Formats: sequence, structure tokens, C-alpha cells
Amino acid sequence: MSKKAFKKNSQRNFNIEPLEPRLLMAAVE
Repeated sequence: MSKKAFKKNSQRNFNIEPLEPRLLMAAVE
């Protein structure tokens, strides 16, 4: 999965759960 696609998913999830994207970004790095 490309980072671009991941970022899109993060933004989408951010609307649903604000805390999730932060954890996801930490997992990617």
C-alpha cells in the first residue's frame, strides 16, 4: 500500500476517530 493511499485512509479515518490516524502514522514510521 502506497503512502499516498495510506494518507487518504488516515484522513478518512480521522473524520470517524480522531485518535486513530495518530496511531496509524506512528505505526507507519
